[in-house]
Amino acid sequence: MNYLLVNSDRFLLVSSIRDERISFFRTPDAPVYRHNFSHFQRMLAKDDGDAMMNILYDDKTRTPQSMTIHIADPFEGQPGTVYHIALTPVIDAQGEITGHAGIATDVTRINELSSELSRVSLLAEESLRLKSAFMASMTHELRTPLNAIIGFTSIIESLEETPERSEYVRIIRNSADKLRSEERRVGQECRSR
Repeated sequence: MNYLLVNSDRFLLVSSIRDERISFFRTPDAPVYRHNFSHFQRMLAKDDGDAMMNILYDDKTRTPQSMTIHIADPFEGQPGTVYHIALTPVIDAQGEITGHAGIATDVTRINELSSELSRVSLLAEESLRLKSAFMASMTHELRTPLNAIIGFTSIIESLEETPERSEYVRIIRNSADKLRSEERRVGQECRSR
């Protein structure tokens, strides 16, 4: 247990309802932090502090409880640190709940990564939407000039034959054919998404 506590982002927690104290351990020997309930409540974001006090003062619920708390005033790290707390009631020989014991795990980085993943996912969705709109627009934008090129190529072909005219017509027709095949490919790609 020493190794796990010392080499992780976890604390062992022990609370006492009678003493109104909560202690945080990195080793089972001595607490690193010890706070009375009211001081600990003030360290937390308001709603978290109230919910945590409901758990710490609870002398009826016999099932394990858990919650996520946000540190507003630092005792380890910086404000904004987020811990997931899992607490189990401590029951004495007379069957009374005297406090709680459990683990506090620093989940700040996990929360940050989750937020970043959500942000990046939204950006990717927006990028895909914009790409699809662009490709649909480009398909239309390509089709109109392509039809004009093809039409005028046919007109030029009907004019008097010269070596230069034949070469120009061949270049225009090859370019138009390439544009047409690209337009079809882009259209199929857009429809398949």
